Amino acid sequence: MFIRYKDKFPALATVWDEYSCFQERLELPAKHLLLKEGSHARYYYAIEKGAVRAFLTSDSGEDKTVQFFFEGDGLSSFESFMREVPSVFTLETLEPTVVTRLPREKVMALLYQLKSAPEYTDILLYIFSDRQIHYMQEF
Repeated sequence: MFIRYKDKFPALATVWDEYSCFQERLELPAKHLLLKEGSHARYYYAIEKGAVRAFLTSDSGEDKTVQFFFEGDGLSSFESFMREVPSVFTLETLEPTVVTRLPREKVMALLYQLKSAPEYTDILLYIFSDRQIHYMQEF
C-alpha cells in the first residue's frame, strides 16, 4: 500500500527507509501461498516482480479470484492485517514472484510514526482515492 507512494511523499520515503532493516526479500515460485484463507495476515508485501491473486474458496470448493496484484503493488488481507482476524482470502503467486515483506508489528509502528507527520492525512487520502480510481477503471 505505501511503497508505491514513497517517491511522492518525502515523509513516507524517510520513514519507510528507516524500516528497511526489517524488510525481507523473498524469491517465490508460482503457486506459493503468501496467506491461506482462515489464517491471520502477519505481513505486508510489496511486489518487486511477478503477480499475485487474492481468491475466495466457495462452499463447493471452487476458487473465485477477486483481485490481482502486480509489480509495484503492495498487498495483504487488509481486514485481517488491521483487525487481527482470520483472512477471508488466500493470496497466491501466479508466476515466479519477488516480494519484500514487512512484519505487521513493524508496519503498525511505521503507521504510528507517520501520524506525527503533518501530511499524514494527505498521504492516506491520496492512497485511498488512488485505489478507488484504479478499481473504477477496471470496469
